Amino acid sequence: MARSLQELSGPDPVPVRVMRDLDSVLIFALLATIAPLPAQRDVGEVRELPAHVRQGGVPASLAEWRAFESHLRATHDKVRAALVGLGGGSGVVVEGGFVLTAGHVIGAPGRRVTMSFDDGRSVQGTTLGVNHRTDTGLVRLDDAEGLPCCAMGSLAEVDAGDWCFMLGHPGGRRPAGAPLRLGRVLRPDAARFVVTDCTMSGGDSGGPLFDLEGRVIGIHSRIAQDLADNLHVPIDAFRREWDSLLASELVGTADRRGNARTELPARLRAFGLRVSAAIPPVVDAVLAATPAAEAGFQVGDVIVEIDGRRLDVESANVARARSGSVTRVVVRRGEADVPLVLEAEPLEVGLRSARGRGGELPHGARNHREVLESFLPLSDALRNHVVAVFVGESRVALGTIVRADGRVLTKASELRDGELRCELADGTRVPARRLAIDPATDLALLAIDAQDLVPVAWDTRAPEVGRVLVSIGTESAPLSIGVVSLPVHEPASGGAAARGGRPTERPGELGLVFLHDEDDARVVVVRDGSAAQRAGCLANDVVREIDGVVMGSREAVIEALRSKHAGQPVTLRVLRGTDELSIEAILGERRNAAEGRQPRNPQEFLFGPLSAVRSGFPEVLVHDTVLTPAQCGGPIAGLDGHLHGINVARAGRVESVALSAKCVVEAISRLEVAARGR
Repeated sequence: MARSLQELSGPDPVPVRVMRDLDSVLIFALLATIAPLPAQRDVGEVRELPAHVRQGGVPASLAEWRAFESHLRATHDKVRAALVGLGGGSGVVVEGGFVLTAGHVIGAPGRRVTMSFDDGRSVQGTTLGVNHRTDTGLVRLDDAEGLPCCAMGSLAEVDAGDWCFMLGHPGGRRPAGAPLRLGRVLRPDAARFVVTDCTMSGGDSGGPLFDLEGRVIGIHSRIAQDLADNLHVPIDAFRREWDSLLASELVGTADRRGNARTELPARLRAFGLRVSAAIPPVVDAVLAATPAAEAGFQVGDVIVEIDGRRLDVESANVARARSGSVTRVVVRRGEADVPLVLEAEPLEVGLRSARGRGGELPHGARNHREVLESFLPLSDALRNHVVAVFVGESRVALGTIVRADGRVLTKASELRDGELRCELADGTRVPARRLAIDPATDLALLAIDAQDLVPVAWDTRAPEVGRVLVSIGTESAPLSIGVVSLPVHEPASGGAAARGGRPTERPGELGLVFLHDEDDARVVVVRDGSAAQRAGCLANDVVREIDGVVMGSREAVIEALRSKHAGQPVTLRVLRGTDELSIEAILGERRNAAEGRQPRNPQEFLFGPLSAVRSGFPEVLVHDTVLTPAQCGGPIAGLDGHLHGINVARAGRVESVALSAKCVVEAISRLEVAARGR
């Protein structure tokens, strides 16, 4: 079974628009045809991936982007069969009957493991060598006959800016398959880590990073707080250590969670440092215009001490500092120990810190300005379908125009109390009012004071995995780009939208206290500052219905609200004296009774804000576009300019969720009926 490393490396439309039988001409008008895009948006047809794109360049036209998309999809189809789920992580089969994975996934040599492919097959194997210092791990398959496999690449052929993609099973294999994520290489360090902006989840550990030809160039190891900090073990580390791994050697030690003690404290990453996983850590990069640059850090500095604590195997992980605290660091520079002081405020973590203080992504990133501008002919033609939604002076969401006389769809749970207005693509702000909410999709239908708008038409075909998607805003350039990560599907587990293991939505709270020992749900207290108070509920109101379901008792109301999330809209039918009223409320976040404060989702803190309502949708299109909750509500387009759905949630570090066009069309029908019934 054992083979040499040299042997292992080896050579290498017409849109379908579904016109539903809707009950009014007005609804039919929602499906009006998109105006043709300008002819200059494209230059000829490109069948092969251009050489400059293979070398890390940006496609220069939509025709080149289509060639890129076609090449990516073909490569993805070729390699995805070699991915395996391995415990709580992943691995990839390479020639010779071996599986490459991360050291912390398998932990130690000599263990029996079961691995599963996406087609449902299971295979057995034995763990071989593990190096916790570099996070490499190797598994030998019991029987590799007929199994798919991939070739191992080399970092010698990879440069900063090169396009890449990754596969992995976040937290274990899922029915929908392994999500595809696209990115670019930000730092190809063969000695330490390959850093990319492929948005990776902690559960992806051990999965493969590929170049555009489908060669494995890295294995997923860990993530940092920034979305552009995704660290992969370079394939060259496996090459260097092959004999040791094959001999089942164990190198280094791991902590109780199976992770090597090699990570620089999160507080220093937030000051603008990028470091190796060595012990002690070595500075690989100092971001410009950051506190780390102002303090005098240099590439190559070895961090030997933080706030008086030496960084060795036993103390490499130091607690996160509070915002604004002074951090004293000692670095070894040549033969001398140099003291440095970090006095400035740390950068915000999450979406914005990935861009640095000036709001600019690193050159070579997937969503760098140069990349987004290559889509200008497409996004500039489509932005007239979009509005920005404001509550007071705060921009809270985007909206999609669905009727020429001023009907707009937006993200319902982002709407707060206050003056509601919409800003058109030309900058004009007009008053808006909420007509109806569709709880199943978290969409709200707004009416705005405008005429002769440009409504969208939906392409209800489901875009395949690997299709490039462009998220459209009101500006000429797109908000962001990404790819379809999973097939359009109805989520399992009662509609959990994108993947198992996603953070649980924050529990919702209405803020009503009901009278005991009564046959109906009579309100005795409306809590100050609660969702119920904002919606206009009063003491002595009797709750008769919630979202159209009759409530016969206090217990029925409590049970109906128990499963709802913070930010989710609910419609109450209440009896006030002899009048029956309809009240719409957006649920608040349940407070921690012991501490009197709202619980905090750790993923929101670490990786930027997530949407309050991000699951429970009837049909979803999961993609890897980086968005904020306030950028949801707008449409997503394919390279042909056809619209495939509406972005409805920033669901996690690795994914955004869109409602499919089919789902949106059905929601429009329900919303129009509800609006006419008010």
